[in-house]
Amino acid sequence: MSLIPLGVLAVAGARGGAAYEHLETQILANSTTGVVTFSNLNSSYGSTYQHLAFRIYARGADANSGNGTALRIYMNGNGGDGGGSSYATHALRAVSGNAVGSEGYADTAYGFLGFGTAGASGQYTGFVADLLDPFETTKFKTVRALAGVAQTSTTSTISLSSTVFKSTNAVTSVSFQFNAGWLFQTGSRFSMYGIRSS
Repeated sequence: MSLIPLGVLAVAGARGGAAYEHLETQILANSTTGVVTFSNLNSSYGSTYQHLAFRIYARGADANSGNGTALRIYMNGNGGDGGGSSYATHALRAVSGNAVGSEGYADTAYGFLGFGTAGASGQYTGFVADLLDPFETTKFKTVRALAGVAQTSTTSTISLSSTVFKSTNAVTSVSFQFNAGWLFQTGSRFSMYGIRSS
């Protein structure tokens, strides 16, 4: 018996016959990088899949402190450090099980998938992110994400967030980037899946 990955039933609407298929994986085996991008999405997958799902296992660090920070997402090359105001994000975050807060950002240059990721101590953050209807041209694009990490032996963070990309254009690329110029460290893994139309 094979297990259904977290988020699959939610994305597919728990409908019979919906297929969840691995499309691409990028692994930083021997190097660090500032941005990870999945390209040619509409031309490669637009006629076959209704939703895209990302499963990310990543750690961010810089040369000075080795700490991580929030994960950004942007689409069609629209955003990142290039600026803009095409995204909005809402998030709930809990730290160590007792500090709960909410955050909201409107008209930003990118969306957020998670907050409080790990750094120098070597932990990696797990992200489950679902991009709904990326190839539809009559609606804005919505991403929902769950992220969690044990930052230290006594501190952990979990966040639930949603981001909207305020464009009706079909999604051609999806990019991931840590805040403030942090790099994805060796061992970070990015996988993309497709959910077929029913």
